[in-house]
Amino acid sequence: MVRARVRAVRVVRVVRVVRVVRVRVRVRAVTLTLALTSEGGPLVAGASGFAALRVVGGSLLDASHGYEGAPPPQTLAAEAALRFVNSEVDFAPPPLNALLRALHDEPPELRAAWWLRVRGRRRRSRRDWRTTALAPLFTLASEFHDLQRKALVARVRTLIEAKGLYSADAFNVFDADRTGTISCSELAGALAWLGLQLPPAEIHELVRAIDTDRDGMVGLDEWCAWMGDDEARAAADPARASAVAQLARQLDLGGIEIAEVRIPELHDAPQAEAAQPDLAPLPPEQLARLTARLVRPAGWQEVWTSKGTGGARASVWSPALSGGLASANRARLCLGHHATTGLDAPRGPLVLELHDTSKNGMQTSGALPRAQAQLLPHPLSYRQVWSSTVGGAQPLFVWRPQPPSAAFVALGHLATSTPQPPPLEAVHGLG
Repeated sequence: MVRARVRAVRVVRVVRVVRVVRVRVRVRAVTLTLALTSEGGPLVAGASGFAALRVVGGSLLDASHGYEGAPPPQTLAAEAALRFVNSEVDFAPPPLNALLRALHDEPPELRAAWWLRVRGRRRRSRRDWRTTALAPLFTLASEFHDLQRKALVARVRTLIEAKGLYSADAFNVFDADRTGTISCSELAGALAWLGLQLPPAEIHELVRAIDTDRDGMVGLDEWCAWMGDDEARAAADPARASAVAQLARQLDLGGIEIAEVRIPELHDAPQAEAAQPDLAPLPPEQLARLTARLVRPAGWQEVWTSKGTGGARASVWSPALSGGLASANRARLCLGHHATTGLDAPRGPLVLELHDTSKNGMQTSGALPRAQAQLLPHPLSYRQVWSSTVGGAQPLFVWRPQPPSAAFVALGHLATSTPQPPPLEAVHGLG
């Protein structure tokens, strides 16, 4: 009986709170309406401020005296920014591109950290942003990187047509397990069969570009929508369509076997927000407890050597970043590989070490990963700047890291012995 009365009292209190909130909202709405409909005077006496009520999408409902609408690009950018602050996730390409232009000076990881903090204080779904339309905003530094991704899409289309495959046929060939969807691993194997070697991060970007329902897989409808209408492309370029048709007649679809390349799937990413790393910027007092110095690496790993060629002796080395025992409060970072004019490991080069002075060597520092993301982030991608595959020497490819924004620079280059770029986690930039 007592419990029932307590519950009844709680219900009454909740109803009263709801009524109060409704009254306040109505009062504010009436006040704003009166201000907008006041004739002949400014919105605020002695000031030149204006206000307007606008529906998402551009329709103007009402405005104060003297209000003049902004040009469409500015209106689109303002609307996208307000929706971003409101923790919304459903963005079409035009407003998403407007956000990329507006936030190009901020690194993607800081955008994500800020947005997650704001969303954490709102009653919003805790859906992983990686599965939403906001994913490009938190992974691409600018519209330039978005153009890079679109160029990749066009390149894949060209390679598929060069094999004599139409949209639906390509999908059926790439769907190795016949589940009706293409996974990231299946797409990685398909692209390798086409002659395009991409790191997992770029495979994931490609899947995100195609995957409209954000389930981490590519369905037939999504694939055909991304590839475009075969008949429309044929009408636009009859000569190319004729060449594709000739190749298609010579192709035995049933005889194509594509080996799957195992990579992490998008849906394997942690869905719980708590599992995501805390990349929020460190406050000044925590940054003050971090120190940086140059130290000798634990050793060197050979990346490339000219040994056995009979030519000039040269080699490229990667630093070993292990800190040894009692180093949980330290982090050693690679800023680039080191080249020498001999075949022996280098002796002089140093690596950067961050030290959290508030922790001892047995205590893990939560500030170090945040400091690295804030001040020394990984690159977004690599650009191949030099290669050599001739002669008897081992192939050598040199890569320049592409920082996440203009606020950071890459101090060094990385080398590989294959045409596949290094992992993004292999080097850090400097802000």
